[in-house]
Amino acid sequence: MSESKYEDLDTEEAKTDYQQALLKRAMSYCWSEAFLGRFRRFFSENAGVFEDHAREHMNFTKTEDCSTPTVEHDLNHHKCFAEYLEMFESTLEAFVEEEGSTSADFFQQLSDCKENPRITPEENLFIQCLLASADYESFYSVMIKEAKKLIVMKNAGKIYDGPTEIASPTAEGKEGDLDDFEDLGIDDGESKDARK
Repeated sequence: MSESKYEDLDTEEAKTDYQQALLKRAMSYCWSEAFLGRFRRFFSENAGVFEDHAREHMNFTKTEDCSTPTVEHDLNHHKCFAEYLEMFESTLEAFVEEEGSTSADFFQQLSDCKENPRITPEENLFIQCLLASADYESFYSVMIKEAKKLIVMKNAGKIYDGPTEIASPTAEGKEGDLDDFEDLGIDDGESKDARK
C-alpha cells in the first residue's frame, strides 16, 4: 500500500479527526489486558536478569536514579531488551497493519497528535508511554522495579529461591540433611528433639 488512509484525507480538520480516532483505537488496543499481559509476563519472567543491579539500588526510591551513565549494563541486559523490543514491535505491528498503515506513519501520526490542542492529559500520557516503550533507559527502569519486587518476594518467603548451599551428610549421619529441610520450612513430622 503506497498511501495510507490518512494521506487520502483532504482537509486538516479531517486529518486531525482521523488522528484523534486513531489515538483512541490505539489506546484501547494498547491498554487492553491482551496487549499489556504479554509484557507484564515478560517483565516478571525476566526480572532475575536484572536482580544484581536491583540489589545494588535497593535504597533508591526512584528507579530513574539508577539509570545513570555510571551503571554498567551487561550483555544479558541488552539481549533481554532486544527480545522485549522484538515482541513489542511485532505486537504493535499487528494493530498498525489492521489500521492500514506502516509503523513509521503510525508513530508520526502519534507524534503529530501531541501538537493537537484537543488532546487530553490521558492521551498525552499514552503517547509519551508508547514512544518511550522503545527506549532502553525506560525498559531498564521497569526491569529494575520488577527485579526489586522479585527480591522483596524472595525475602518475604513468597518465592522459593533454592537452597543457599548444598547440604552434605554429617559425620553423625543424615541429621544435617534433615536440619537443612527444616531451614526451608519442610516438616518431616518428627520434632528435632525426638531425632536426637
